[in-house]
Amino acid sequence: MNSKIIMLSFFLVALCTVTSVCAVVWLKGHKDELNLLPYYRKLDVSEGKEDSYKYYGWAFEVLFTFLMSVIVFQVMIPIALYISMELVRIGQAYFMIGDNIMHDEATKSRFQCRALNINEDLGQIKYVFSDKTGTLC
Repeated sequence: MNSKIIMLSFFLVALCTVTSVCAVVWLKGHKDELNLLPYYRKLDVSEGKEDSYKYYGWAFEVLFTFLMSVIVFQVMIPIALYISMELVRIGQAYFMIGDNIMHDEATKSRFQCRALNINEDLGQIKYVFSDKTGTLC
């Protein structure tokens, strides 16, 4: 899953870069008309003193547009998926600790889950080798 997140992050950066470059190309052609656009970003709308657009230069416009597009396109990377998977692993570890089948009668010990991703690896075990002292190999 981590390689897919890295791939999505690169795609997000590429998409935001293309968006910001296209926005700057559009701004260069329509710089004089920006005061007429009702919903375009103004210099200061909180005080109401200035109602005209201030062009900051193409470098700042690229940066502003890049950051705005990161905010818009950030939903492509599923951060909530990681949180949900960790919660599922915690729940599975809780049920594995409480499982009566995973209880050793001879030593009166229960299963101890010291890593949350152990349940993902349990299905892949075919053979367990140990020496005469009981050390697992």
